[in-house]
Amino acid sequence: MPIVMLTAKSEDMDKILGLEYGADDYITKPFNILEVKARIKAIMRRTAKRKEEPAGSPVLVKGNMKIDCEGRRVFIGEREINLTAKEFDVLELLAMNPNKVYSRENLLNLIWGYDYPGDARTVDVHIRRLREKIEQNPSEPNTYIRSGEWVIISRGKNTFSFKKKIFNNLRFRIFIIVLLAGLVPSVVALFGIVKVYESRAVSLRTAEIQNQCTILTNQISASHYFEDTSQEVVNDSLNQLTNIYNGRVMVIDDQLRVVKDTYSLDEGKLDVSESVVRCMKGTSTNNYDKKNHYIEVTAPIAIPGEDQIRGVMLASVSTDSIEDSLDVLYTQGSVIIGLVMIFLTIVAVFAADCVVRPLHQIAATIENVSAGYSDDVLHVDTFTETKSISEAINKMMGRLKLLDDSREEFVSNVSHELKTPLTSISGYAEIMKSGLVKPEDMKGFAERIYNEARRLITLVEDIIKLSKLDEGNVQLEKEDVDLYKLTREILTRLSPQAAKRKVHVEVTGESVEYVGIRQILDEMIYNICENAIKYNKEGGKLTVWVGNTLQGKKVCVTDTGIGIPENETDRIFERFYRVDKSHSKETGGTGLGLSIVKHGAMLHGAKIHVDSKLGEGTKIELIF
Repeated sequence: MPIVMLTAKSEDMDKILGLEYGADDYITKPFNILEVKARIKAIMRRTAKRKEEPAGSPVLVKGNMKIDCEGRRVFIGEREINLTAKEFDVLELLAMNPNKVYSRENLLNLIWGYDYPGDARTVDVHIRRLREKIEQNPSEPNTYIRSGEWVIISRGKNTFSFKKKIFNNLRFRIFIIVLLAGLVPSVVALFGIVKVYESRAVSLRTAEIQNQCTILTNQISASHYFEDTSQEVVNDSLNQLTNIYNGRVMVIDDQLRVVKDTYSLDEGKLDVSESVVRCMKGTSTNNYDKKNHYIEVTAPIAIPGEDQIRGVMLASVSTDSIEDSLDVLYTQGSVIIGLVMIFLTIVAVFAADCVVRPLHQIAATIENVSAGYSDDVLHVDTFTETKSISEAINKMMGRLKLLDDSREEFVSNVSHELKTPLTSISGYAEIMKSGLVKPEDMKGFAERIYNEARRLITLVEDIIKLSKLDEGNVQLEKEDVDLYKLTREILTRLSPQAAKRKVHVEVTGESVEYVGIRQILDEMIYNICENAIKYNKEGGKLTVWVGNTLQGKKVCVTDTGIGIPENETDRIFERFYRVDKSHSKETGGTGLGLSIVKHGAMLHGAKIHVDSKLGEGTKIELIF
């Protein structure tokens, strides 16, 4: 229903607040009644127009998923999916905003509300359950819900995401590495073999041609071939060389004129090529033209017994036979590489499976942690590394279980320790309220209530101290602290307790400067000394020594008290743990003192050493 505010408040802030509170219009006095009617009609027209507009479809379709927003039902194909109210709210929100990224905090505020007291990890639980219900493979979701900053709804399969998922897969990477590790050397080896064969074959062919040319040049010189080029013996030798090596031979005189061409193409022409000119100066040359498939060799023709060069013999022979052999090698090598690739594929699949399988076992075990702790021990001994990981996980599981048990015990102890003084206070107060206490006993009852209240306050303060130390939420600055002087001040404060129990206190040592948090150091030494007095024998002795040692700065507290059983020495720093349980209330402690000492030592990087014998006493050393 539209709302129009009619008021005498005409300030701008009043108008803004009125409209923000839900008013559709705001009219101030004095006003014209006709204006009021016109504004009302305008609002009614807008409202009617909105009602006439067709409503959007109450059904969302994402692939083969149908979401009935009005009926709050979800179908995948013809199968209905049963969702809880919050699961449906999450799915509806994501489906209505496809490809939009939400953080845990965003989803928690939008679905559960800003005043929800729970942890943001509840979103993880609902998303996991939602995936289990709608995804074909919940552990590897891809169809509907996938991870961004947290979660988005996909309109369909995302090709890029699929490719990214494949390349991020360890199994695939191992497969590729093994395949490339075997394939690349094989290909390199093939090309290396072919190149070596080619180089060797060309070298041998070149050497053969050079030898033949040397023989023929000697024959030409001996027969004076330049004076008579019609000599059949020499010409037959030249033609024979041409036929054997499928090449061409030319004889060039000292005027660079071709006197003989076995192809009969360039006879009588000049040949001024670089190789011929160099050979005319006495340097034999050879050249391998891979592109045109031939080897060119030049040899000088000299007169026997003289240094004078009369001509040059130029031989060009074909390397087609070498190229044919190379083609055969490439073909055979390709077949071998194909077989190697098939073998490597099998090996790669096997290797990837061997490596990934133990990791899946470890992952499955970690996943089960969310379902609770069990006594089952993880054994993954496939590799040394996975064995180490499984052992570490088993230790972690044991530690987590221990911490969980400790937490439960802590909660139980806190509940008990808080309940006890509150019950006493409530009981005493109820008796006083009922009028059953005599006037002369009122002081005693009030004193009991006061003592229990002080005990309660002390307990709460100790819990707060421990909480701050656990979180590392200690904002105090470090300063130079004289441990000897601090210890004497603490024992002065404890002297009334010592006198009450007739415990003789003695402080020895020397001045020791240490940079630390004075308040926490005070708490640590105070708690140790207080326990040494509380749990000492009447008329016993407390000795404190402070000084420098080879181990570091040390505070040593020794008492002649009840001592600690050997099997319980490691437990005295646990919260609410007491050695003398029967006199715990009598001593007035909270059971948190030594736990505060432990956390304070951790904060300062100090060590604690405990040496105790039951019935003889205890020695506790703080080493900084």
